[in-house]
Amino acid sequence: MKRLFALLRLEKAAIRHYHFFYLGFFLFYFVLIYGILYHLNGLSPFQQNVYFFSNVVGSLCKRYLSEIAPYLLIFFLLFHDAKRLLVRLWLIGIFDVIFLINTLTLFYYFVTRANYQFYALKGFEWHLFFTFFTPVLTVALIGFMVAMISFSAAMIKIRAKEKIWPVKKWFYILFLSALAIGAPFIPIQYSTNDTIRGSDQLEKAFYRTVELENSGLAILVREASIALYPPEKTTYLLTSGEKELVVAKGLNDRVQTPLKKPFKKIIFIVAESLSQQFLSHYNSEIPGMTPNLDKLVDEYPHVNAFYPSGYFTLQGLAASLCGHTNLDQSLSNKNHDCVPKLLKKAGFSTEFIRGATKYYVEENLYFKKFGFDTIFAKEDLAKKYPEFTKTQPKLYNSWGYTDNYVFEEALNRLEKAKPNDKLMLTLLTLDTHVPGGRCFRDKTPEDPQDPILFSVHCLDENLGTFMDRLEKENLIKDDTAIILTADHAYPAYYEIPGANYQTSFLMEPNRTPLILITKNKLALKAQRGSEVDIGATLLNLANQPTPPYYMGKSLLSNLTTSPMGQDRKNGYMIVDGNFYSLSLNPDIQELNLEKEPIERIQNADPESAYFKWYYNEYFNLE
Repeated sequence: MKRLFALLRLEKAAIRHYHFFYLGFFLFYFVLIYGILYHLNGLSPFQQNVYFFSNVVGSLCKRYLSEIAPYLLIFFLLFHDAKRLLVRLWLIGIFDVIFLINTLTLFYYFVTRANYQFYALKGFEWHLFFTFFTPVLTVALIGFMVAMISFSAAMIKIRAKEKIWPVKKWFYILFLSALAIGAPFIPIQYSTNDTIRGSDQLEKAFYRTVELENSGLAILVREASIALYPPEKTTYLLTSGEKELVVAKGLNDRVQTPLKKPFKKIIFIVAESLSQQFLSHYNSEIPGMTPNLDKLVDEYPHVNAFYPSGYFTLQGLAASLCGHTNLDQSLSNKNHDCVPKLLKKAGFSTEFIRGATKYYVEENLYFKKFGFDTIFAKEDLAKKYPEFTKTQPKLYNSWGYTDNYVFEEALNRLEKAKPNDKLMLTLLTLDTHVPGGRCFRDKTPEDPQDPILFSVHCLDENLGTFMDRLEKENLIKDDTAIILTADHAYPAYYEIPGANYQTSFLMEPNRTPLILITKNKLALKAQRGSEVDIGATLLNLANQPTPPYYMGKSLLSNLTTSPMGQDRKNGYMIVDGNFYSLSLNPDIQELNLEKEPIERIQNADPESAYFKWYYNEYFNLE
C-alpha cells in the first residue's frame, strides 16, 4: 500500500525504468487500436448518442483488454521470473508472434475494410492476400519488422532488480493467465436502441463495433478450431408426405432450353436499393418519377413478382452471380463456381464496374473469388477522370464517382469490343444508396424535393441517357443482352408515398424490378423469381449449363420458380404464391419442427417440408 501511494505521489524511489516501459507500450497500443480500428473507421463514440457511445466503449474496452492481457503476462514473467536467457528468448518470441498477428489484423482491417470473419482469409486463396502488397506497404512492413527486432533486443535487457514476494508473484501469474485466456470471452451487452437504427451510417457503425470486439489472435484461434474441428452438419428427415410435396412442387426440377443463337455481349446492371415502389409503373402515387425505367418495363419482358434473395449489397450480388443465398458457405466451398468464372471458361472476358472503392468491406476479394478478370472502381476512375475529385470533392470523398461515370465506362468497353468478342459487364450503381441518395447534378425546382426520390429520378435520367447512346451508337445488337435489377430492396429510412417497406425476411419482402432487354425481345417464361434465379438466367443467355448446386432456375426456361432468400437470421420461400418464413436459428427451428409431431407426420406440413428441403439442399453445404 505504501508503494502504491508512493507511485501516486510520483516519488523517484518508487518509480522503476520498467514502469515507463509499461506505460509507454500500453499507451501506444491503445492509440494504435483506437486510431486504426475506431477513429479512422468513423467510430468516434462522441459523435452519435449515448447508446452508440456505450457500444463503442464496450467494444473498445474488450478489444484492448483481450489484446494486452497476454502482453501483461509476458512482461511480468520477463521482469520478475525468467532468469535464464533461453526462457526469456522464448517469451519474447511468443510476444513477437502475438504482436505481429494482432497488429497485422489491425492494418488488414484498415486497408481492406474487412469484417472479422476474414482475418484468417477464410474461404480465399492465399495469393489474394498479396494483392495488397504495394511497394510502399512492403517498405512499411520491412520497417515494422526492423522495429520489432530492435524492440525485442531491448526487451532482453529489461528486468526487475528486486525480488518479488512468492505469494504475490504466483497471484499475479495466475491472475494474468486467467485474464489472457478469458478476456476474449467477456460478453458485451450491446444496446440495440431504435436511434441506432435511424440511419444507414449508424446501422453500419453498430455492426462494425460488434465486428471489432475481438483480437486478431482470438479470431485466428477460433477460425483454426473451426477448420480442425468443424461443427457437425445437421440433416433433417422429411416425412413421406413432405417428400411428396417437394416433388409435387418441382423444387428440384430445373429446365434449361438452349438458345439457337447465344449472346456474346451480356450486360448485368445492378441498381442500388431499387425497389419496385420507386418506379411510377408500379407506384401510381409518384407519377412521372421514372419515365425511362417505366418505358423499359412497358417495352421489354419483365417479371413483376420478383424478389431479393439478399439483405445487403454483397449478399444480393453473391445470390445473383453465384446462385446461392448463403454468401459465406457458397464462397467457402471450393467447388462452387460463380457466373463470371464459368463464363471465363467459355471464353468471355468479365469486368465489374462501380463508382465506390473496390476495397469496401473487402469486396475486391469477393469479386476475384466470383471470377472477374478486372474490377474498375473509384481508384481507377480517379486516374481517368481526375477533374471529378476537384469539382465534386464531397461526393468523391464520401462514396466515390456518380453513376454517369459507371455508364460511361460501360459504353467505352462496348465501343472497344470486337464483333466476335465475348464480354460480360457487371455494373453496380450507387447514387440511390441509403439513406438519402445523391446525384451528379444539382437539384432544380422541377426535381422531386424528397432526397431519395430525387436520386431515383437521377438514376432514371442516367439510365435513359445510357440506353439512348446504346441505340444511337449501334452498341445494342442481336448478340447483346441486358438484365436490369436491384441488389436488394430499399430499407425503411424515408416515408415514400405508396411505399410500404418490409425490412426483414420474416415477412414477404418488397419486390425489385427484373427487366430483360434484347433487340428481339426474348421472352421470359417464369411468372415469378428472385435473385438466385439470375445466375442460371445469365448462363442460359450464353448457352452454358447451370451447375446443380445453384439454387435458382433460368427465368428463360422454367415456368415455375420458387423465390427464396435469407437475411442475417431468417430465410424465406414463396411457393405457389404463398410466403413461408424459415428461421435459420437452429434452436427456434427445432421448437417449430417438434410442435405437434403427430400432425406433422400424418400430414405434409408445407413450412416444415420447405425448411427441411432448403436447409438440407443448400444451407448445409459440404
